Formats: sequence, structure tokens, C-alpha cells
Amino acid sequence: MSLSESYMLATLPRVQDLPLLRKLILPQVSEIDASYLKVGITKSFVGSYVLRPTPKLIWSYPLNPAAVLECMDELAQPGKDSEDTYKGLYAMGITERKSNRLLVVDSRADEPIRIEIKLTNRPHAVKFLSSEELAVICEGYIVLYKLTNGQLEELESTNISLDRILFHQFISEFNNELLVLIAGTCAGKVVYKLISLDFSSLFFEVKSSNEFDYTHENHYTYNAGMLYKLNPESKVIECIQISDFEIKNSIDISSLFTSPKHTEISSILSPAPNRLLISLGNTIYLINVTFESLLAKYTIEKSDMIALSQVVGVKGSSMNTRKTNVYFVSHNNKKNTTQLFVMNVDTSLNKLSDCLGKSLHKTSTNEIHGVANIVNKDFVAETNASKIELNQIYEKLHELSTNSDVNNWERVVVPYCKQESWESIQKSLSKPKKSLAQTAAKAAGKNKVYHFQEFDEETDRALDLNFVKKCLGLIFKIDEKGTVKLINNEFIPQFTLVYLLTNSLFPYEYTKGLLPLLANLEDSTLLHQAVRTCPNLSLEEILKQLIETDAKTELGLFEDILSRVNTEYSIHEITREFKSLAMGKTEFNLEQALNNLLVANSMNSWILVQAIMDVGGLFNWSLVTINKLSDLIDKKVNSLVQNNYNLIMTDQLLLASESVYKKWNKKKSPKASSSASASVSNGEIVDKQQQQLDSIINIDNFGIEVAKKIPTYSIEKLVI
Repeated sequence: MSLSESYMLATLPRVQDLPLLRKLILPQVSEIDASYLKVGITKSFVGSYVLRPTPKLIWSYPLNPAAVLECMDELAQPGKDSEDTYKGLYAMGITERKSNRLLVVDSRADEPIRIEIKLTNRPHAVKFLSSEELAVICEGYIVLYKLTNGQLEELESTNISLDRILFHQFISEFNNELLVLIAGTCAGKVVYKLISLDFSSLFFEVKSSNEFDYTHENHYTYNAGMLYKLNPESKVIECIQISDFEIKNSIDISSLFTSPKHTEISSILSPAPNRLLISLGNTIYLINVTFESLLAKYTIEKSDMIALSQVVGVKGSSMNTRKTNVYFVSHNNKKNTTQLFVMNVDTSLNKLSDCLGKSLHKTSTNEIHGVANIVNKDFVAETNASKIELNQIYEKLHELSTNSDVNNWERVVVPYCKQESWESIQKSLSKPKKSLAQTAAKAAGKNKVYHFQEFDEETDRALDLNFVKKCLGLIFKIDEKGTVKLINNEFIPQFTLVYLLTNSLFPYEYTKGLLPLLANLEDSTLLHQAVRTCPNLSLEEILKQLIETDAKTELGLFEDILSRVNTEYSIHEITREFKSLAMGKTEFNLEQALNNLLVANSMNSWILVQAIMDVGGLFNWSLVTINKLSDLIDKKVNSLVQNNYNLIMTDQLLLASESVYKKWNKKKSPKASSSASASVSNGEIVDKQQQQLDSIINIDNFGIEVAKKIPTYSIEKLVI
């Protein structure tokens, strides 16, 4: 889950005295890889931008300098040239001084055709239903127009009894029936309405609900049957189901409001079910509503305000449906510039594993809580008993860590996590100590007590997060820079650490500086385990360890790091982090990292070579490095050529052996009826395949006959 790769599409003309969201209007964008983007800029123009290879305005229609663009929709209908997909019908709701009107522009002709009609009230939304019908939502009513012979004709209208419209959304996900969801005010009350736009019959109201007194501006968005309302004053998001307009859930996002200007402007969009994009000040946040977690955030330093305009909706339930784009407007007060950006969004898969350690609600308490099965009848009693037991274990561990008793510590933690009872562990700890001779015999003997064990979520005991934190707090300390250090270099319980490094509850605060700390230990077991399984490791920490690892002497560790980086992060995230490290204050040698990747010479390493080359460019490398890279590429090309030659020869041999086999089979087998010859038994197919292989592998009489017919110079003769 991430917000990355923001890219500026256009700088907008200066428009004064208007909120940021009203300076630019975008029709609904439905394709992630759209080649064209239609835009409407208040008091300026309506136009179409081509996005690839670089954004460029290719068509525009000027607006009156006093015309405020309220809403816009577009219906793509190419003209004579089918590639002119930017051409079509543009419908705009415009307010100009005290007049309101609907303007339709047909751009398919050489000269755009302009059609307009006056409206009674301010327009809020316009929607093409077909090339000849469109609906307009105004304050107080909805009207249907028909476009024929260059004229707009009103077909029907309905009164929606609203003084002001706060939010609207066209919905077509329920049996392909077009609905419109509206939040507005009536007589000082906020009203939600769900209205059907089934023009084959009549307008009709599906559902309506009076909710509360209207006292301040809220922000709304919709996705998959759920209306989300953001209240900037109470800092709460309410999830309202549109079937009955009842509040199903509410989450507090006060932890995101870190600056006073965050209440000045905010906007909200939903890229996928149960996930929201929120802009506060100059920062965009991606949150998960179900698990109340902050998935990602993105800040534009040179911006003072950001307003989200459009997002391409996705399901966000699989790897193929988790990526999307969001379009937003950014304003810089000092330069008085407004710019349109597009940014990549990874919505995640709406799983608990994506949200661990990212809660919106940070608790400061370190109290250990008991954990019990929620379906048990004596849940409260078991929880209290578990709490007492965990506190007793922690006190014992505190005593053992003070005495640097690694052996008895290991007897407690992992066995308890593996479902051994606390009573049994206490009995083993209370046994009298053995003599030195017995201890030495046991150390050198066959019965080894402890083994490296990993966390098993199906069989292991459920632990409280604070208990895990406090246990690690007896082993590690965190300095003023937030870096992990060992409390006692003589006290390193390896079996416990290996187990906790595989547990998803391993705290994020103990990951900064963990890899270099473990790298300085004599035994590399913990470092290998942390690289492979430690959760919550940041990409920065992993890449720093990648740079510090010598691929010549520690190739296994180097490959483990490469595997984790390529598994968990995209090439864009890796490139961005490499760039951040290269521009940071810490010393970072790009060339050394590139040489290590060339030594590994694996599929995973070549993916990172691409990222390194993107950061360092083509002309910032020494001649030695360039020669190494050139030699590797030459070997790869030669290998491809040789493999291609071998493949062609193999195909030729198989084809020739098949023809020889058919001739040989005809001589040996008697003539059969047409029906019998049409059926081939499984045994005959196997024999045929075996004969083909024999003709290639074994140089017997049959193979020699084949070889005679395939000369070495026949590589250019490819039979398909």
C-alpha cells in the first residue's frame, strides 16, 4: 500500500476568489491507463490533454472570463478520424453573474457547435445518459433534456425539495439502474435522498432521511453502497449505508490533524471499498476504514493546500485490482500557482496483515492485558487469569535478564509460546542446579533442550502486544535517535529472538537500526532470520543493509535481502528510496551497490540494477564498472543466441524424427481399416514420444539417419 510517483500534468491559469475545488472540474475518469484527460477550468477554457508521452493540451474551447464552471460531463464520440478520441460531446453547467445555463459543445465538427439553454437555479451535476439524452441536477429539481437537431428540449423534471446540494453521486452498480445519491439541506436540516433516474417510466424517490441540523460544512464521498461523511470539526468519519441511511460505523481521525491549517481545506475520495483518501493541508492520507489504520501518506513540500478531484475506482481485492490513480489540485500561496497532479495509489488488499502496526489510535499505556478465546463462556475470568500469568512471567523474565541468565530465559519464553503451561515451566526452573560435571556432560551430550522454532499462528499461544514489547525491552533499548541498541552485550537470547522475529507482533519501534546491530554479532543466524521474516522493516533499513553486505563473501545473505525487497516492494518504491538515500546526509555509494548486484547476477539483482541505473544515470560510472556490466550483458546475449540455436535444432530433430518414425511405422505395420487407423492408443503415443527422444539423445542407427538429414548449416531453416 503506497502513495507514490506524483506527476504534474498542467499549471492552471490564476483564478481568484474561488475555493480550490471549484477552480478545476474533471469529468469522471474510468480508466487507469487513460490516454486523454478532459478538464474544465473556471473562467478560462474546457479542453483535452493527451497524457503520453508527455502531457499536452490538444484541444480547447474558450469560456467567458466571468463564467464559473460548476459541473461537467463528456461523452466520447470520435469524428471522421477514429483516433480523435478527445472529440465528442461536452456538457457544462455554468454560472455567470446571476444567470445559470447549460452549455453543450459538439467538438466532432471542424468548428465546434455550441448549444445552450437557461436554467432556473444553480447547476450541480450533469450526466450524459446517451448521445441524445442528458440529466441535470440543480438546486431544487432534476431535469431531463433531449438533444435533437442542434436544440435542447426539456422532456420532464421533478422537484427534490432541497434548498442546497452538498454532495451528489451517480450510481449505476445496482442492476444497471441509474440512481443519484444526494446530500442536501432543507429547512435547516441535512437530508439524504436516493432517487431513481429511470426515464422509461418516471422519476421516483427510492429513499429519503432527515438526519441532523446543518451547522457546518462536511465532506462526502461514496463507494460500494456506503456514504462516507468527514466532519472537520469533530474529526470523525461516519460510514452511512445508503439502503437505510443508518450510521454503521464511525472512526476518529484526530491523529491526522497535526496542523491548524488542516481544518482550512480538506477533501475526501474513496479509491476502493473501505479505503479512503483524505487531503489535509499539503498531505494526502490513505486510510483503511475497516481496521481504522493509516496505510500511507504523501506530502508535497512546496504546496500549501491540496484538493482531491477525481480517483479511478477499483475493487482493491486482488493484485490486479489494487493499483489506481488519483488526480488532485495543489496550490502554492507564495507563488500564487495552482497545478494539476496525478499520483499512483496502491490501495492494499483490505487485509488485517496490511494494517498491523498502523493504527490511527496510538495508545500510550504499557499495561499487559490478558488474552483469551472470545467464544468461551468464562471470557472475563480467563482474561484476568491470563493477565496475572503474563505479569508473573514478565517479572520472572526481568529477574533473569538482570542476572544475565540466558539459559533459564530460553526455558521460559519459547516453551510458553508453544503452549507449555506456566506451572510446568515454574517447576523446571525451581529444580536444584546440577553439578558442573553434569552441566558439562549435558552441554556435550546428545539431549539438546532448545531448538530454533518459528511462530505458528495456528498452534501457538496468542500473546498481548504490550507483553511482547516489554519482553523486548529487557533485551534492547532505544537511544535518543530512535535506534535499537543492546542493553547487555552478554545477554542475547537467540532462540527467543528467532521466534519473535517470525511473529507478526514484532513492534515497529524495535526495527530501526536492528539489522546493523545484528550484523555486528559473531553469529549471523539472527541477521538472516530478521532479513527473511521480521515484520515492519522499512525499505530504507533493508536497502541500507543491502549496501553494507558484500555479495562476494555473503552471497546467501545478499540474495535473501534481494528476495525480500523484490517481493514486498515495487520498482517505483525501490527507485524512490534509492534516490532518497543518494540525496541524504548519510554516505551512500551507488557504484559499490551496483557492483554487488553485478556479482550476484540473478533475476532479483537485475531488477535492482534497473533502479540503481535510474538513480545514477548513464554517465556517472567508472570504466571498470561499465566494463563489468558490458561483459555480463555480452554473456547474456551470447547465452540467448546459443539457447535459441539449441531450441531450433531440437525442434528440427523432433520434426525429422516424427517423419522418419511415420515412414518406419508404415513399413512395419499392416494396413488397417480407416476407422482403426484413426484411433491411437496411449501406448503408441508414449512409444512415439520415446522414439523422438531417442533420436536426439542416442546415436543409434535410427538417430544416425535423422542426423544425416539435419546438416549443421540448417539453422536458418525454421519449420513451424
